[in-house]
Amino acid sequence: MLRNLILLVSLFFLLTVAACGGDDDSSSSGPTSGDAPAASSSNDANGATTDDAKAPSASSGGGGVGVVEVDGQTYDINEVQRCKPFFDGEDNLDLQALASDGIVLFVTINTPLGAADQLLSHELSIQGSKLGSGGQIGAFSGAGSQIQAGAWLDDDANELPGAPFTIDGDRISGSMKVVDARGSDQTLDVTFDIPIPSDIMDC
Repeated sequence: MLRNLILLVSLFFLLTVAACGGDDDSSSSGPTSGDAPAASSSNDANGATTDDAKAPSASSGGGGVGVVEVDGQTYDINEVQRCKPFFDGEDNLDLQALASDGIVLFVTINTPLGAADQLLSHELSIQGSKLGSGGQIGAFSGAGSQIQAGAWLDDDANELPGAPFTIDGDRISGSMKVVDARGSDQTLDVTFDIPIPSDIMDC
């Protein structure tokens, strides 16, 4: 994901240079960091889960604190840890969710430039032996990013229908297609709904 952040920062500066000749009215249309999708409710158009990114309800699981669905297979989330984020700022979030059958889900929100209205990245990773092949532990990841409150883009710069994640109170949900971190062409469709713990710890 560090490679993705470096590419996004580079793209941000290219867009900034290209926009220098524009008028000042365009800057007033972007949300402030307080209005960023990372801190918005599910009713915010910038951060709302779209029809193509419906997250499973926690009640659809077997009594865990949340659920994750991988290609139609549902796993209960039994524990969520909130880790100290890599970047400073209240918009940043780093969660590790432990699910049934040894599945581990990583949900991250980053603001590499210090403000969500400048550069916002939603990252999702998942790993576990149930996801691999040949006895190996499978590892899959993906990211969606937004530059200067513009369109959301995936790792390949394809436009997404909206923000991959939605925060509603003390819960976060979302959906993303993740790719094999080992380089194969296998992908997984992952949706999730988990709580956001109040306590932040070193992980």
